[in-house]
Amino acid sequence: MHNLTSGGKISLHRDHGKSITDRVIRIHIPVTTNEEIYFYVNGERIQMQNGECWLADITKQHEVENRSPTDRMQLMIDCDLNDWWEKILEDHGVQVPVTSSWSQYAVADLRSIKENFRGMASGVDPAMLKELELEIAQRLEPQV
Repeated sequence: MHNLTSGGKISLHRDHGKSITDRVIRIHIPVTTNEEIYFYVNGERIQMQNGECWLADITKQHEVENRSPTDRMQLMIDCDLNDWWEKILEDHGVQVPVTSSWSQYAVADLRSIKENFRGMASGVDPAMLKELELEIAQRLEPQV
């Protein structure tokens, strides 16, 4: 449960590691909200109503401000992206990106794996190392 108190603000930011490409579905369900909650994703205002279920792309720049006299409560649920979720998303026109064998790991873990590979005396498949480096680079690429 996430609480944004009256007058509270969450500054413009992006959440990394919590997206479809990370094999994560983050669901937003407003429990108590109102018209004085200003939630923007990529500059577009999103007005959520109590009890609705939203899948916002939080890898894009977003911010929220509570200009109301009451607190805003929102339930956020992170789910693993599995075949069931993929079917639901595709049925609703959401393209699920093809992921690599490295997509299940966080960037910090990928860097650690890469360093371990480089430090190994016996040869690591150069193609595997290149694939790993590409995965890291793609994840660190700025999202627009």
